[in-house]
Amino acid sequence: KLILENFFFEFVINNQAYVLINRPNYSYDNTNFWKYSPATNTWTTAKAPDLTTQYYQESAYAMCSLGNKGYLFTKDNSGSLWEFDATKETWERRRTHLLTTASSFFSGVFTMDNKLYVVALNYNIGSIYCYDPANNDWQFKTSFSVTTGSDRQQFIAYSYQNVGYIINSAEAFRFDPSTNQVRLLSRNRAQPTYGSGSLSGFSHQQKAFLMTNSLDFWEVTP
Repeated sequence: KLILENFFFEFVINNQAYVLINRPNYSYDNTNFWKYSPATNTWTTAKAPDLTTQYYQESAYAMCSLGNKGYLFTKDNSGSLWEFDATKETWERRRTHLLTTASSFFSGVFTMDNKLYVVALNYNIGSIYCYDPANNDWQFKTSFSVTTGSDRQQFIAYSYQNVGYIINSAEAFRFDPSTNQVRLLSRNRAQPTYGSGSLSGFSHQQKAFLMTNSLDFWEVTP
């Protein structure tokens, strides 16, 4: 049973889908982790990371996979990075204190050149950081301005042809890792600046497909 108060985050490793389900504002067992095998059309429970998130903003996670590992960015411990080993089905906290302010949170992540690029949002300022799993190295890359509003909390972030794209329901940005510069590509004038709710979606080649909590579905071609 899927409850609308839940938050869903996912990545794919070796043709298996892993889904983290978080229920903020609950004091009991609020995080569950599931594995879906399309070959057998079966769901099985997997070990969840030991998170302590209890509040709405703290439930804004960012997840991605790289090789046979999964990565989860959370707000606990002033910003933590967790690594999931799909072979052992275990979680390990790799870094803490990654966020610079109490109001910051992770809102999107993508991979490129065997590295993770994560967006941390603090009101209308987005910051891009790069994490190298091979060296456990964390580096700040650049900052950029975004439109404020509670429905801007999440981005669909992905890479295509060595360029990063960072997109929400109002704006589309392009990140060039060779220059560490972010450029605003377009604005969606049909989308109001303020509103509540979350954003979900996916990318296919250069395009992004977004679903808002008002059930608006957008196709974005940067």
